[in-house]
Amino acid sequence: MVFIKTAEPNFVAENADLVDIPVPTDPSINVIRPLHPIIRYQIDDNKVPGKTCLVILNQKINLFPRVFEKLWDNTDLQVCADGGANQLLAFVRDNGLDEQKYLPKYIIGDMDSLTQETKIYYLSTGKVIVKTQSTQYATDFDKAITVCFLHFNYPNFFGNFDALNLDDIDGLTTLKNSMDTKDFTVPLDMIVLGAIGGRFDQTIHSIGELYKHASDDLLQMRFFNTEYLEIIFLVPKGTNFIVLEKQHVDDPLCYLGLLPLNNPFIMHTKGLKYDVANYASSMTGNISSSNYNVGSNGFYVQNTDHLVVNIDLNHILGEV
Repeated sequence: MVFIKTAEPNFVAENADLVDIPVPTDPSINVIRPLHPIIRYQIDDNKVPGKTCLVILNQKINLFPRVFEKLWDNTDLQVCADGGANQLLAFVRDNGLDEQKYLPKYIIGDMDSLTQETKIYYLSTGKVIVKTQSTQYATDFDKAITVCFLHFNYPNFFGNFDALNLDDIDGLTTLKNSMDTKDFTVPLDMIVLGAIGGRFDQTIHSIGELYKHASDDLLQMRFFNTEYLEIIFLVPKGTNFIVLEKQHVDDPLCYLGLLPLNNPFIMHTKGLKYDVANYASSMTGNISSSNYNVGSNGFYVQNTDHLVVNIDLNHILGEV
């Protein structure tokens, strides 16, 4: 892997529409698979550790049913944050899906959005835990993250839930905080529906969650924007490879942005239509938007601080 060698600041080079970019074998390079588990490439080879979680927040689900089905079938745990349960039930019914198959394991939140009809339905199945956590010092999204960690890291959490006698204010957080850090051994790969779009303050909070957990080795998060079909995720500082296959020169363009939503950084890339070197990126300066992948297996980005990437999925998921 060789980035453009130049001393020129903010250098930009235009590439052909298909460039051979092998998958890195250097273990020091952080490999990110943004479309796991919807698309499982051969190079994955079970390299994604831990457990996968699907978290549904309170926004309308606008995914293609086949995409949603793949997300559900290929995740180990499904959690609704408060009104996310309303959205799940509406989506399942509107698309004629099997209601008994698409049952979340937990519905968690302050329950200011969950309708009585939805609550009664899920409780009637006898398979869903509905737990009020009324504290306003954590969002329903935070509470969903907490229950995901507890489900996989606290012994027999689901099967022993009632015996834990968790209070309805912040019992989940209290339990998590009582655990020793060495008790958390299962990494989580989390896909979130409804984190982007809708109210702007909630979108900003979601982006903040990406940065808040940037140094958390046990949690990777990706957001699906269901208002415009794209995926958003954080790329940590360092040298990274984003898996995104492009096998033919006439494959549809996969638009993406590399966004400086926190601190300014210097960036180098390899495998984009417009590769950059010594590129100073900030919210008031240069931003690499409307770029796209031309690498046969993905692209490299080396950045001096965390950045956020969004990838347009309209063409990619049309093939799923």
